[in-house]
Order: sequence, then C-alpha cells, then structure tokens
Amino acid sequence: MAELSKPDLCIIGAGSLGVELACRARRYGASVVLVDRGRPEAGDGVAQTAALAALAGIAARAHSWRTGAAVGLAGDPPKINHRTVSEQVSRVVAELAPERSTERLQALGIVILTGAPAFADKQTLVVGQTTIRADHFILATGATPKTPAIPGLEDVPFFTPDTIVANTRKLTHLVVIGGDAAALELAQVHARLGSQVTLTSPGAILSEADAESRAILLRALVEEGIAFHENVEITVLPRKLGIGVQLQHFGSETTLLDASHLLVTTGRIPDLEGLDLAKAGIARPDQQPEQIKVSAVGRTTNNRVSAVGGAANEKHPHAARRAGEALLGRLLLGKKTSNSKLAPTLVMTSPELAQIGLTEPRDGASGQQILRANWSENPKARALGAAHGAAKLVVNNDGTLAGAALVGIGAAEMLAIIALAMERRLHVAELAQLVLPHPSFAEVLRSAAEQFEGKTASAPATRRRLKLPRLLG
Repeated sequence: MAELSKPDLCIIGAGSLGVELACRARRYGASVVLVDRGRPEAGDGVAQTAALAALAGIAARAHSWRTGAAVGLAGDPPKINHRTVSEQVSRVVAELAPERSTERLQALGIVILTGAPAFADKQTLVVGQTTIRADHFILATGATPKTPAIPGLEDVPFFTPDTIVANTRKLTHLVVIGGDAAALELAQVHARLGSQVTLTSPGAILSEADAESRAILLRALVEEGIAFHENVEITVLPRKLGIGVQLQHFGSETTLLDASHLLVTTGRIPDLEGLDLAKAGIARPDQQPEQIKVSAVGRTTNNRVSAVGGAANEKHPHAARRAGEALLGRLLLGKKTSNSKLAPTLVMTSPELAQIGLTEPRDGASGQQILRANWSENPKARALGAAHGAAKLVVNNDGTLAGAALVGIGAAEMLAIIALAMERRLHVAELAQLVLPHPSFAEVLRSAAEQFEGKTASAPATRRRLKLPRLLG
C-alpha cells in the first residue's frame, strides 16, 4: 500500500539550497521531507560559486606570475597543467559543499525520499509509493543552462558554465557567447590560464550594471587581452577543424572568428520537468512559459507552494539563500518578509563589480546626490597596483543611502558595509566616522562619505556657526 506523509514542510530538490533549507527548518522544529530527484540539481549555487572561486584563485596566481616582470619578478611564463587544475577545483568543491550524506540528514530528523516527484493535485505530491500532503511545499529544483537560438549552434559541441569547470585541456581560442556575470568571470579565468578569449553578446554586456562601473571593468579586462563584441548577430559555422563564429555588427561590418571551443552562457531555465505543475494549479507566464509565476516573496499561484533559487528564476546564489531564509521565517516563525530589493548584484571578476539599490538618482526625486571616490586615491590599492576602481554612493536628502555601485578589488566585501547601512537606515556621516584599519580598501567608502560632511559644512548655517566665535571676540 502507498505510504502517506503529512509533514510541516516538503522541499523538492536536494541540492545545496534544498539541503540548507531542510536543516534550517529542522532547527526551527518543523517536520521535513526532502525529495531527492536522484540526480544533481542543475546550477547548484554553492557548488558553482565554490568551483569558480577555486578556478579564479588558480588563474590569479598564473596572472601574477605572468605579470611579475613589471615589479622585478621576471621569470619563465607559468606552465599550466589543466588536468591538475581541474582536480584541484574538484577537491575544493568537495571540501566546501555542505554535508549532505543521507545518514547525517536522517540523524537531524529529515525524511529523505528519492525518486521522480509529481503533483497529483493542489495539495498532494507523489514520490514513488509515497503520497505527501505537506502544509507547504518548496520548489528548490535549480535551473539548467539556456541554449539560445543561434544558427548553427546545434551542430557543434559547446561548454556551459556547468561543464567548463571540469575541462582538462588548454582552450586555444575560447569564444564566449553571453553577456552576463558568468560570461565575464569565466572569460577572465580562461584568459589568465593562457587561452585567447573573445566575448560576444547578442545584446549589451552587463546590461543591468551601472554604466560607469561597467566601463571601468571592461577596460580592465581589455588590458588583460580579452576582446569584446556586443550587440551583434551571431552565426556558428561548423568546420572539420575548429569552429567558425560570424559576427554581424549593426550596419555592414562583419567579423569572422576562428574558435577552438565555445562557451555559451546566456541565462538559465528553471528545471521543473516532470513535476506536473498544472495539476497543482501553478501557472506559468504567457511570455515566458518555461518559468512559473511567483510573487515578490516567492509564492506561486498555489498558496501551498513556494519557489526559491533557480526554480524562481533567481540568478544569484546569495539572493536565493536570503529568499529561502526569509521564506522559512515567514512560514515557520511568523516573521515579516525582509526587503529582498537589497540583495546585491555581484560580478566576481578582478576587479570586482558590486552594486545595490539605486546607482543613479531616481527621476523626480528631490535632494538625492552622488558621492564618489576612486581606488587610485586609496593607499592600499596603489601599493598593490590595483588602482582600477571607483565607488559611487547615491544619498537621499535625509542622508541615508539609496544605493551604491562599486568596482575594484575588494568591492564585493565592501558592499556588505553599504548593505548593512541601508538595512539599518544609517546616516552616511556614520560611514565617514568609521575607524578602519590603515591601509584598507574600505577607506574608499569613508572617502566618499566624507564628501557629504564637506557639503554639509559649507552650508550657510554651518558657516555662520563657525564665524560666531570670531564675532564674539
């Protein structure tokens, strides 16, 4: 006979995000069923970021070796063993991945079911011989790489962000198709590992990034030898040896590239295959039928079902984790939903690009202003030869922060200070009063914030207060 399970929570997808949410829910005292679909969840955020960080770390060493002559460290160019690089990346991922053994999870009180899940109706999920009627279901199923409609692409082999980290060979000329963060991160890594790299994009590269920060980042990557072609029509030309890539620029200009390998990174599609979502009353957008309709807090059109991470079309692992934590807090603890708009956007290249909130004054907003500071004025950046960078803070008329855009070494971690200041609605003057180690990259933020104090000090009322002691003699 079929078994019947009635847990507080059923999480579908046993990737890093699903496991983390299951463990957290158990700490809150909820009964949890975790559905393992019997295969790795696509686009596992924790594993991917760990793999890219490991690959970027190795590439940074090679880049430092290769450019050491400029500071008196001349030597032979690095000899890169790509198989050893791949093995090291695999070790790092294994070490950093959350402990997800069945024994550990069961010891925590999590019930694990393995098999292909499918909804039978709005309240029921079936996995093998088990019927689950949970108080709430969470889709944490990840997302698979999207294959764009590019002529000729279906006739050639290509890497995706999920597969290229396992590459064990030198890529003579890697042509990257895509303009998102992953495209730039992987382009730089492979350029530093000795490949010729050309990045092409059907649209604008980093279209959602602050224009000034984007320009600084692209200029730095061009200096490392990466070629860029954006807003082009792409055609792939299969050949017996290598791959031809034709780029049609707006107008009449055509560029032909001889590629040894292709990397396609043009976004992801939620991996919801086989779930029978229609039976659960979960609707899909008319214009994007590969996705599902979700509210700002991750609720689907079925009040018993929510989606997080790739299933909810969330691109950033850190934002997916935060959304998952907020979801559990709302469902299990009755907490109010936090402001998900404060989730930062990160591009983990070198220099890094990080932004949050507004990066330009809002149209019609009165009193908003921009404060700026440059990495070239920062002692630590200059000492390390890392002077590519700028900080831009958008400040409301009451002195609170409306957003920021940073590009430079250490930008991602510095953005944590900005995010905290925005969350707590701190006055920008409080950033100027931070006691920071010297030298440190974070002094860039203080330099920008001090400009607000300077503008305040020049106000007429302030000038009158300064003159008062002289008048009184």
